[in-house]
Amino acid sequence: MYASGLTWDYSHQDEWLIAQNIEITGDLKFWSYAYQGSTHLDHYYVRISDDQGTHWETLLDMTVLPLFPSVSGYNEWSVPYTMNLSSHLGQVVDIAWQAVDGDGQGLWYAWIIDDCSVGSKKISLSTYTTSPEGYTIFRQDAGYGDFNLLNPNPVYDTTYLDQGLVPTIYRYYVTTYNPDCSFSASSDTVLINLVTGISSHAKHFLNIFPNPAQDLVTVKSSSEITSIDVFNYLGQRVYRNSDFPGMEWKVNVSDFQRGVYFFRIKTGSTERTFKVSVVR
Repeated sequence: MYASGLTWDYSHQDEWLIAQNIEITGDLKFWSYAYQGSTHLDHYYVRISDDQGTHWETLLDMTVLPLFPSVSGYNEWSVPYTMNLSSHLGQVVDIAWQAVDGDGQGLWYAWIIDDCSVGSKKISLSTYTTSPEGYTIFRQDAGYGDFNLLNPNPVYDTTYLDQGLVPTIYRYYVTTYNPDCSFSASSDTVLINLVTGISSHAKHFLNIFPNPAQDLVTVKSSSEITSIDVFNYLGQRVYRNSDFPGMEWKVNVSDFQRGVYFFRIKTGSTERTFKVSVVR
C-alpha cells in the first residue's frame, strides 16, 4: 500500500498535493492520518479548482474540526472524510490537499492521505515516480462502455492526435510504458467533448456554441429548429422553447447554476442531444 503525505519541519511550509483533471461524478472520499483542531496557526486544507488552479475553493479545513476522539488526537485511518461535490457534478476540476503554517516556523503535525476517490473512480496518489519511456493511450467512445487501446506501440511524444472522430463524447486515460517496471498506474480520466465539432460549411449542420458558456448559447442549423429542451445533470428540464421555429436560436443561460446541461434539439424528424458546460 502506498500513501502520500508530509511531516513537520522547522522552516516555512506551504505544501500542495494536487490531483488534476478529475471528472466529478460523485462525492470526494479519502482516508487520512490527520490531526484535527490545531491551535498553532497551521492549516490543513482540502481545496477544489474549476479554472486549473487560478482560484481555489476550500472544501475542508482540518484545523476548524473538533479534536479527534483518540489518545493521540489524530484520526489514524479510523474514519474517512467525505465531501459533497454535487455543485460540481459534470465538471473537470483539480483537487488539492494543502498544508501551510501560519507563523513561518513549519507545520506542527504530519498529514498522510490514501485511498482517495471521486464517485466510483479512485484517484491514484504516489510518493515516487520513475521516468517513462513512452505512453499507452486508451479511449472510451460515446461516454460509456469499455476503454479500448489506441496505440499497439508506445507513444514517445507528449502529444497525441486522435484523428477521424465523429462528434460525440470521449474519455481518455494513459499509462506509462517502461520495460523496467512491472506495474504502471493509469492517469486520471479526461473527458473530451466533440459534440459541437460539426462544420458549418457542411451541407447539413447543427452547431451549438460557445461551449463552455456564461450568458448566451447559440444554436444554428441548416434545417428548421422546431424545439429546444435543456436538462440539468439530474435529468430535470430547466428550459423549453417550441414557439418560434427558425434556423437560429439563442438560449439565455445567465441564470443557470454552473455545471453540465444537456440540450435536446429537434429539427424536423431529427433529434440530437448536446452537452454544454455553464461556467461562472
